Amino acid sequence: MQGGASSSGGAVSLGQQARNMGAPMGGAGGVGMPPTGGGGGSAGSSAKRGRGKGVGTNAGTTSSAFKAAEVTPAARRKKQKVTEKQIPGKVAALLPESAIYTQLVEFEARVDAALARKKLDIQEVVRSPAPVERILRMYVFNTYTNQTQNPKGPFQQQYAETPSWTLWIMGRVLEPDEPEVDGISAKPVKPSVPKFSSFFKRITVQLDPVLYPDNNTTVWDSARASNHVEGFEIKRRGDSECDIIIRLEMDHNPDRFKLSAPLAQLLGVEVDTRPHIISALWQYIKAKKLQNSADPTMINCDPALQKVLGDEKIKFASISARLHNHLSPPQPIHLQHRIRVSGSMPAGWKMP
Repeated sequence: MQGGASSSGGAVSLGQQARNMGAPMGGAGGVGMPPTGGGGGSAGSSAKRGRGKGVGTNAGTTSSAFKAAEVTPAARRKKQKVTEKQIPGKVAALLPESAIYTQLVEFEARVDAALARKKLDIQEVVRSPAPVERILRMYVFNTYTNQTQNPKGPFQQQYAETPSWTLWIMGRVLEPDEPEVDGISAKPVKPSVPKFSSFFKRITVQLDPVLYPDNNTTVWDSARASNHVEGFEIKRRGDSECDIIIRLEMDHNPDRFKLSAPLAQLLGVEVDTRPHIISALWQYIKAKKLQNSADPTMINCDPALQKVLGDEKIKFASISARLHNHLSPPQPIHLQHRIRVSGSMPAGWKMP
């Protein structure tokens, strides 16, 4: 429509009319609204209110009206903070029931701690199967060849083969009903039984550096091995007896750790798994009644426990991290074997 205002946009049409007519917007007194009913619904109602009150309209009022019509996003509400479980002393004096509430809070903390311990126990059982005790029989012996001490004649001396010896390191798991006898058994090993090398992380053989200045150390590492074997052999040239040192680093599953002197004295064990060490430490805390009565998650350390953990009070959840400095890999097993080039050859050890 020309020269008029539609009912849906009355306010905008009036403002456009005022600008077209050259009326000053925002004067001192403003411009009075004409007492006519022309225009749309919202414009007409504005005109009637202006006629009754005699109030002028300036540019600031019109601009604020436009801004009020715009859609503005709602302010974000702040998240309500969780109320503290501890009741203030003034409120506790007025509410006799607050003592029961405090007891419930303490009981809840004890239940949470018990559930956390049970969760660790269940995880350990699920993660690792029940251990089965077996005997690992280990054999260390050497054989020798061409160890002729006094060859007869120059022909035998010229064509005599080079003397040598071979070191054998073997082992197998004994069956529950198998008798413990000395010597290597000819009984075949079941496929389901782990092979000898699967029980070790690393095997090191150190030869006499005087007799063998080059390549006197041989190392087998499970991380570099493609598959497990039932034994090892090391062959060297020589016709002299010598001593060798064998170092065996066990592959425990789960991992076992050697306890420091203060921790071993406190718990009475020298080597054990981490879950068993923490469980033994918890049994010590319960036996000595070191759990804080006000806060069950806190532990009051006695002098022996303070010597290990370093603080008078500590949270039970942080004990595992504090024990890190008191745990180290267990000492490897050391065996000494003498290479013989005469007499009976087999010689072995039984390793539980």
